[in-house]
Formats: sequence, C-alpha cells, structure tokens
Amino acid sequence: MRFAKDAGSTFNGVLCGRAIWADGVEVFIQEGEAAAIEWLRTQGKQNVDELNAMLAETATPVTV
Repeated sequence: MRFAKDAGSTFNGVLCGRAIWADGVEVFIQEGEAAAIEWLRTQGKQNVDELNAMLAETATPVTV
C-alpha cells in the first residue's frame, strides 16, 4: 500500500481476507476451536489493527 501511495495511486480500501485470517485456519486444524478463537482474539485482531493503521496512512477517504 505504501508503494502504491508513493507511486501516486489513490485507493479507498483493500480486499484481503485470506491475508488476514489464513494462519488462523492452521491453528484451528492443528489445535482446535479454542486455540483458533484465541488466535482470532490476539493475532487476528493485531492483523486487522495493523491493516487499519496502514489504511489510515495511505488510503484516500471516500467523500460523498
């Protein structure tokens, strides 16, 4: 996103479900539901928070 912003691109958001949650699937398979829920509460949330921070720095707000 920084590269796109630095190159002069404008964007309002991103689609990135798999990039955010993919590692949680492996946790679910190997360790079960409780571990996956904990992963979502910790690492999954951190992934979303980091993405939101990146978007705040790089995305162009939508104006109506």
